[in-house]
Amino acid sequence: MSIEDARRLVKAHKDEIAVAIRAQTTLLAPEYANIDPEARKASILNVIDALERVLNGQGKAALFRLVLDLAQLRKMTGLSEPALMISMFSYMPVVRRVFKRHEPDLATATAAFDALESWALPLMAEIVRSMFPEEDDLSEADTISDGHRRGNITPVPFDV
Repeated sequence: MSIEDARRLVKAHKDEIAVAIRAQTTLLAPEYANIDPEARKASILNVIDALERVLNGQGKAALFRLVLDLAQLRKMTGLSEPALMISMFSYMPVVRRVFKRHEPDLATATAAFDALESWALPLMAEIVRSMFPEEDDLSEADTISDGHRRGNITPVPFDV
């Protein structure tokens, strides 16, 4: 029943969710203010529509691809990587608040959010890994232990 409740709550309140996500990302990552608010809302609504399809059992691949494409587009327009992460991780707290605000039964709201979160967080982690593939850009000479060996790092004395 929880996923059905999540589907119902997302569908009924997607405009409110989109507006709140837009506001939260602008507050936490002010560089989002440079993007047209209506374009951002439309972009968020596209993600929510893809989320609805996933909640209807149509698979996660389209949502995954959409979020990656949007992140790439935002990156090309100059948004920083932290701003992209702030945006992605702003969705879940907003959804939780909307579920709690509009579902009269707190247990139902919590169960619906938990069902959504149980697959959303692993998907978000997979998206982050795809956006930022592991790169070992530290050479041995850049490590702290190597700096100590070469005497390049001066310890800071701490008095207790």
